[in-house]
Amino acid sequence: MKSSDRIEIRIYKDNDWEILKDYIQKNWRSDHPFCNKSLFDWQFRGYGNNNNKSLLLLHNNVVVGFRGIIPSLYQIPYENNKMKVVEGGSIAFWKVADKYQGVSGLKLQSKANESLLVMTGSGGKERALKVLQIFFGFSVMELANRYVIPLDVKGYHNLLRNKVDISQIKEWTTNVLRGSKDHMPSDCPDINIIAEVWKKTTFPIGIFSLYRNDEFWKWRYKDSKGFKYYFFGNVEKEGLIIARIENTISEENRELQGRGVFRIIEVIPSNIRAWKGEGDSLLVELIRGAILWAREQDCIAVDFCCSTSRFEPVMKSAGFRNASIECSAPICSMAILFQPLDYISRPINYYYRINLPEKGFIRPNFDNTYMVKSEGDQDRPNMVTNCFNS
Repeated sequence: MKSSDRIEIRIYKDNDWEILKDYIQKNWRSDHPFCNKSLFDWQFRGYGNNNNKSLLLLHNNVVVGFRGIIPSLYQIPYENNKMKVVEGGSIAFWKVADKYQGVSGLKLQSKANESLLVMTGSGGKERALKVLQIFFGFSVMELANRYVIPLDVKGYHNLLRNKVDISQIKEWTTNVLRGSKDHMPSDCPDINIIAEVWKKTTFPIGIFSLYRNDEFWKWRYKDSKGFKYYFFGNVEKEGLIIARIENTISEENRELQGRGVFRIIEVIPSNIRAWKGEGDSLLVELIRGAILWAREQDCIAVDFCCSTSRFEPVMKSAGFRNASIECSAPICSMAILFQPLDYISRPINYYYRINLPEKGFIRPNFDNTYMVKSEGDQDRPNMVTNCFNS
């Protein structure tokens, strides 16, 4: 690099879109979904503070790196059983051109650390996670809790990486759906009430998470430019389930082409029992009703990913098995990605960093956190042709 060369790190601006799009196409994929400006703008708008926080790395005014940051609010267990809400960012989409990796890439993340007290993320590659842990003090959950359930015997069997006798799946499916009644989805509920229930149930027990106020629910689900979401339940009575249907794309396995997987994104209990790791019969029946509705939509399987294991009793009562705990069990070896179908993609992971000036690093146990599939940019289309409302 010449002495006259100029390396710069600065905040991404809206008028940088064309040069960033060109960089994405050349360094990721020419058909990457984030080349859809509507999806990109929605994802990185975030909530709480809509000022752009994403960073560009430039060499002589040419983009050579990008650190995506989604503006967010976080609820943090502070002191004396009190919670504090602070601004932060969900980090996503970190890419530095090959010849600039190393020092320049570290400087890009260091710049993010300077401006953000709290950061979270999901889906990090192994090398990136080690960098975040060693150099920047992130806490990492390498394998998220992933709960799975079959709805169609043959379809689920085709989704398994390691095959089992089909009779095992049939027995599991029969037991799960026996005696349940379907629960029809509703229009988006009152987001103010959801926010009230969320705060009432998570603040008393000190759950670290995105602060899910009314602005969060509106941005992340009601105004989504990525997917159409379904809402189940009365959040004040039995709880709330937010889910979507993802149609499998597979050129190799034509039997799975177009088959739906019901992906539960949020499980919001109406009371504190489930958060304490106790049973909740009303929430269990809501979940079972939602997955029965999914079966009637011809879905072949269900999954739900979460950082906490506090919901384990509820999920098991609803018929799920924890694929992360039983990862060696072939019957739980369901594919991780469905668009396109991928049996051996890296496991779902979560990571966070809380560093407050007056307290230093705060490190909640992951069981005292709530991170789900929509953390960071993980719940958005992976194929541009499937962007919803684009």
